[in-house]
Amino acid sequence: MGNKNKVFLLCSVIVFAVILGGFSFSAYALKNEQSESEKILTEKSIGVSSKDEARIFQENSAGKIGMEAAERAQSLFPDIYAGVELTNDGSAVKIYLTKLSTEITSSIKNNIAADKILFHKSPNSLKQMLSIQEKVKDAFSDLKNNKDIKIVTFGPHIKAGKVKIEVENLTESEKKYLIEKFGESNIIIEDINPDDVPKLWASRVNDYAPWNGGDLIRDYRDALCTSGFPVHDSNNEYLLTAGHCFTEGLAVYNSSTYMGFISDRDFTNYGLDTELIDVNGGSSDLIWIGSATNPVIAQVTGATTSPVGYEVCQSGALSGEICDLVIKDNNLCVDFGVLLCDLVKTQHQYGNTAGQPGDSGGTFLTHCLHSFLLLRCFKCQKPIQNY
Repeated sequence: MGNKNKVFLLCSVIVFAVILGGFSFSAYALKNEQSESEKILTEKSIGVSSKDEARIFQENSAGKIGMEAAERAQSLFPDIYAGVELTNDGSAVKIYLTKLSTEITSSIKNNIAADKILFHKSPNSLKQMLSIQEKVKDAFSDLKNNKDIKIVTFGPHIKAGKVKIEVENLTESEKKYLIEKFGESNIIIEDINPDDVPKLWASRVNDYAPWNGGDLIRDYRDALCTSGFPVHDSNNEYLLTAGHCFTEGLAVYNSSTYMGFISDRDFTNYGLDTELIDVNGGSSDLIWIGSATNPVIAQVTGATTSPVGYEVCQSGALSGEICDLVIKDNNLCVDFGVLLCDLVKTQHQYGNTAGQPGDSGGTFLTHCLHSFLLLRCFKCQKPIQNY
């Protein structure tokens, strides 16, 4: 993309945690709805970590305590809950609600220290924001083709409590039209420079079966991508990668070694930008982390979700592992020519490069100490499981 300190987490449909040398790493990804492909996994949480399904937060940390409170808030007050954000350098969480009262906040805190949980009033609940996003999604084709409004991204903005819409070369008349259509209390609109419009990347090297996540993969044209998490169902073993990398049925290679072929692909409007590589020789339960030139292997063991404000790392075959990426938004829809939804956007907090062409499809991770790890349950039409 033009401004490479921003990157969208594309197609990491399965999110896992891995442990190595006393540290644990958890992969963060997108909140997914049902895919057109029967074999593509879906994940049910958005911005909240379930205490029963994922404990990927530091022992006695704000992350662990606060996310449990956020889950409680969403469960007790679903009509006023608007989201959760890690804040104060990860030492606290901020819970957004459309209504604040002592009774409500006390129920959510449940005697947790006041400095660990902060509350902020939001103009819209998460339910309302997702409903607004659906209205934008329904109008997207008309806005793009008939009104020539170049919407680049749109989705709930937790801090603003509104749906944020980014428009390429936004004009005053376009801004006025969007406000009239969706309501000033429901949306915020920002102009995006053409150089900052996200672009799909599809352009460690000598691995062998069983294949690992983080391998450099290519097709016969030498279009480069990165393999994602290893997965399997009752019949076959696969690797995930980005749906924009290769077409269905295409052969995939690691260097000159045949890996397998694209058996399932979801790269359609409202899709997940995800595909499965049916691998020859099977897939492992391992992924590459560390640098591109000196990587190390880590085992996949657990899963979690992607709250705004959380720090993640990307492990791409060409860039290696890049950390200090912060989740800025989740639940985004982004126009890549194909309208992809349920994406998460990250930005490098120090302005450095967040990735490069060839990293597409790679895993996203976060580093934690003294983790409590549980495997996540996934909803699948045709069950694909983590190892």
